[in-house]
Amino acid sequence: MILVNLLMKQRTFFKIRFRISDLDGYGNAGYKKSVDQYQAELIIENENEVSVRIFYDELEYLATKVGHWITNNLEDVLSQIEILDIIQPNNLLSIDFSLYEMIGLLDDGSLYEDGNRFFVIKTNGVKKIYLDYQKEESYFYLNEQAFGLIEKVYKYHVNLPWIKSYKWEPENCNDNYFRFGGIDFRPEHNFYNSTNNREREIVIRKEPRISILHSNLSEDEVVKHVKLICILYSFYSQQNVEYFYTIVFADSKKYVDIKSNRGYIVNDTDGVLSMELKQDPLELIMNVDVTHLLNKLEFVDNIVKRFNHAMEILGESKFMILYNILEQIRNSCIEEGQNNDYKYSFIKKNDETNLVIKSALESIKGIVAENQKLEFDKDIAGKIKTIKLRTMRRQFDVFFEHLGVYPNQMELDFIRIQKLRNSVFHGSISDEEKILLKKLNEHKNFPRFVAIVILRYFGYNNIEEIVLAKM
Repeated sequence: MILVNLLMKQRTFFKIRFRISDLDGYGNAGYKKSVDQYQAELIIENENEVSVRIFYDELEYLATKVGHWITNNLEDVLSQIEILDIIQPNNLLSIDFSLYEMIGLLDDGSLYEDGNRFFVIKTNGVKKIYLDYQKEESYFYLNEQAFGLIEKVYKYHVNLPWIKSYKWEPENCNDNYFRFGGIDFRPEHNFYNSTNNREREIVIRKEPRISILHSNLSEDEVVKHVKLICILYSFYSQQNVEYFYTIVFADSKKYVDIKSNRGYIVNDTDGVLSMELKQDPLELIMNVDVTHLLNKLEFVDNIVKRFNHAMEILGESKFMILYNILEQIRNSCIEEGQNNDYKYSFIKKNDETNLVIKSALESIKGIVAENQKLEFDKDIAGKIKTIKLRTMRRQFDVFFEHLGVYPNQMELDFIRIQKLRNSVFHGSISDEEKILLKKLNEHKNFPRFVAIVILRYFGYNNIEEIVLAKM
């Protein structure tokens, strides 16, 4: 892999200390006492597997002590490693394992380099920050699930153009960058020769990535934008698209984040709405409300993950997850105050209305059982908000009207759907309802409707043609 080769050109050494107060207590009495600090090396290997070599005096049996500590403690050993000083490279400002976990410890009698004993802690990632004043493109390398999605933007010439020098240039149909909130991005492949040039045959490999340009965003802001793009790719394809290697230039620094890129089973890249979205994920990405989704990034990520999970399972669980997604989006719209019709209208101002409702609730406290009065009194503030909301059925009506998505347009009876939800919830589903459940769970019915609701919540406006599209 080209990324690994580039990373290995320059070795990374640093000094560490274990913040384990009684580290020697995890060894035998005859072991040499542990020292205050150790030299370590960061190693990146195949598939972006990250590990740390820790060099030590073999008479200390340091690996044995650390291994015993791991066995007897719930904390991750990475949280007990303090990085004291970076030896090289000179422009490396920090090494951070705080977002990652240990995934293994390797220790055997063959682990030596130039006569120095070491053991290895394997981790699922690391973040490094370099001092770098260059203003360059930032790159986010994507996992295998993204390959088919990025491949959609390329055309390939049937005949390779042999001219004075060998040259093979695939054509990216998107020459320009796309504006997306505060960044400009372009989906592309990184092409490279993965074989020795002296071989009779060469292999050109393709790595899916997103190229980023921005002006004055922080690293965190750039990452959020790309995370949202990955979420939208994931929704389009119903697969978990994410980045595993990033290079971000911001604030006169270069941020390098490396995650273990484990293999996944990759299915086809078309989700439940891919046909309606012109079989082009950019049709989705370029037509959402970026500002709104960035502000709700964690919520949006959760909704897409749950929807994709629902599409992988069957039966009551699938139906209940899909129904709950509608409830979550409805509740989000209520919290965001997108439409006041979710609540009753009162003739008094809000503060006065709250006082009237509170007074009314306090007036019935007298008929509450004595051992529950204190609990009732504490719950009054929460009940005020609940009383002001209209019934669940009416809330859904308002919700669908607000989004401009109507179940009956897709031949769905939402009253029956609500009744089915209650039956499943209470564990009393009838044979007739089982037939209804099976029909609703078909892609073209309830899953498609929920997908359209999600699409509309994302700010996608061309809903009518999607709703009316023939399946």
